[in-house]
Amino acid sequence: MGHGHEARLVEFLRALNRDPALPAVARTILEHALEILPQAQSATFLSLNDEEGVFEYQAAVGYDLGELSRLKLPRDRTIQHQLGLAGPAIIRDPQRLYRDLLPPPSRAGSMRSPLPRSSRFLSSSRAR
Repeated sequence: MGHGHEARLVEFLRALNRDPALPAVARTILEHALEILPQAQSATFLSLNDEEGVFEYQAAVGYDLGELSRLKLPRDRTIQHQLGLAGPAIIRDPQRLYRDLLPPPSRAGSMRSPLPRSSRFLSSSRAR
């Protein structure tokens, strides 16, 4: 491991330890993930609320967390569930994915996707 990588790792660990609350840790993870994934422009971090059976936004980079935090995503409506994945997913063309994968009721209504038209994003859906 080169000196630059070691310095980045030390800074990442320091940032994680500054605030142990989940939203702060999630934001730190997203910021550092975006630094090492050159194609990614924005990211979200959701955690599962087991009691309600929904995912809740904990952190976002490149999106309005205030707007997203009002949304609760049922477990069976996640992209990972739709794709049959058990863990995180990197979505390279989210608009195309929504158009091609999700049935029309998922896209209809007044709620629009929080995703910019040309964005690529990293979505992590496991926490707790």
